[in-house]
Amino acid sequence: MMSLFRKKAKADAPPPEEWPRGTVELDDRNFDEFVDKYPLTMVEFWASWCAPCKAMRPIIRDIAEARAGQVAIGKVNIGRHRKLAERFDVMSIPHVVYFSYGKQVDYSHGKMNRRSLEGKVKSLAKRYG
Repeated sequence: MMSLFRKKAKADAPPPEEWPRGTVELDDRNFDEFVDKYPLTMVEFWASWCAPCKAMRPIIRDIAEARAGQVAIGKVNIGRHRKLAERFDVMSIPHVVYFSYGKQVDYSHGKMNRRSLEGKVKSLAKRYG
């Protein structure tokens, strides 16, 4: 049986030098293009008043630097971009959604420690990266 959706091959991924070298602020204009482009994308939904989001900020920054070329990381401020938060049923923050070429493949919510978040990214990178 033929699939209705073509699965992108690893060869479709941009070369490592074209991947973001940190986190990218996402909004209604660039969200879909960003998550569609990479074999593994991690998007954090956050707010400036959220203490757990602030605690995760350095962890996410470190992962973005350490895994550049393996995972693209975006951030959505839910105060500024409520429609995106609603689209992904964000009910609490921090909320992280993982995509492979635009298809949602996993999510997590609540504060995650470094080991848990790095483990999740490493596992998904093996599967989708």
